[in-house]
Amino acid sequence: MPTRTLHAQSRVALFFTAAAALALCIHQAATFKNIHPLPSPSLPSPTPSAPIITPTPTPPAPTPPPIPPTPAPVLPPPDIVIDPGHGGTDPGRLGKDGQHEKKWALAVGQALATQLRASGWKVSLTRDADTFISLLDRSTFANQRPRLLLVSIHFNSGESAASGLETYFSWPRQPELMAKLHAAAGLSAGAPLPPDDSAALAASIQQAACAATGSRNRGTHNRPNLSVTSRTLAPAVLVECGFLTHPDEADNIRSSSWRAKLVKGLASGITSWLAASGKSPSSSPPSPDNIPGP
Repeated sequence: MPTRTLHAQSRVALFFTAAAALALCIHQAATFKNIHPLPSPSLPSPTPSAPIITPTPTPPAPTPPPIPPTPAPVLPPPDIVIDPGHGGTDPGRLGKDGQHEKKWALAVGQALATQLRASGWKVSLTRDADTFISLLDRSTFANQRPRLLLVSIHFNSGESAASGLETYFSWPRQPELMAKLHAAAGLSAGAPLPPDDSAALAASIQQAACAATGSRNRGTHNRPNLSVTSRTLAPAVLVECGFLTHPDEADNIRSSSWRAKLVKGLASGITSWLAASGKSPSSSPPSPDNIPGP
């Protein structure tokens, strides 16, 4: 085959090859344009985390203010206790006139309290009316707080010839009171205590009351088992102010003027003993402190 023909064929072949390549490129380009891009994979939305709460620090508890010491109770100044005997359902002795001891004991006790208050002393009555107060309650009342003394008012009875005035005290006291008296004095149980002031109080009242009334002096007596006086911590006495069964003394007891003399004598004996003991009336104005019982 002639050379020129070969060259012509070669060029034709190259042309068709190039045309085919061009057509392929055009087709691919068109195809590429029509391909939709794949969607980007969606990532899950992050879950919002719970807010971090920073705890508020608890402030320290405030320091409580110091507790002040409890002050010692302020007790009222010691006073005098007048104990009118019997009362209420307990009539006491019966006089020739049918009058009971409780009536006259209350009358004298109230008048004695008035007399002492007029002199500036503070006075308490175990009863201020016709009421029953047990023997134990009388001494319990007297022991509730410091007292200067206790005087129990009574009247006697006996043979028609028996007369006069007598005063009782109790020493030693009941065992439980003796222990308290030793403790108050700073002494061991069983150690000897100072002389009991009740004996001196009894003597002072006995002498002054007999002098004021002219009554027969029957003296003072120690009776350790008397209920009220043996159970009272303060000096305590019981005065038998006369005999309801004696004709003359019964008349005297009914007489307000004689009772006034008796009251004056009892008050004189009490205040003389107080003065000898270094006691004086309270500086505060006297006020009725009548308490019918503990």
